[in-house]
Amino acid sequence: MSFAEKELTTIAASVASGVIAFYQIGYGIAAFGVGPLQSRVRLELNTIYAGTAIFALAMSGLSFVLVRSAAAAPCSQN
Repeated sequence: MSFAEKELTTIAASVASGVIAFYQIGYGIAAFGVGPLQSRVRLELNTIYAGTAIFALAMSGLSFVLVRSAAAAPCSQN
């Protein structure tokens, strides 16, 4: 959020509220989605959390790829 306030001064409040909103959505899914998933699909907790950890690692790897490709792209200045 401090990055948003520093770099995106015109939309800092929107970015900060978006970060909080997505955090709450993720927390809600983790808190209230795992129980039904475990009981309906009959998965063990270690399997559920291992799957989500793999997904998180894939998303973090994708973020590095996107940052590198954005840094390598030439910037056009007017």
